[in-house]
Amino acid sequence: GTNFIFSGTNGTPGAAYYVLDSTNISLALTNWTTIATNNFDSFGNFRFTNSADTHSPQTFYMLKLQ
Repeated sequence: GTNFIFSGTNGTPGAAYYVLDSTNISLALTNWTTIATNNFDSFGNFRFTNSADTHSPQTFYMLKLQ
């Protein structure tokens, strides 16, 4: 497809999380870009969807918990 879907379980229900990205995996966490902020659902699940661009550089994603 044309989307990157990042999802997971076992978070703290209602807790905040952040999705960060970088084209350089070795960068310090402070240099990654926050691209989304949301909360885990009432079951502790999250789902993030981002459009995939085959012309963009390789991108790495990280989930940061509050």
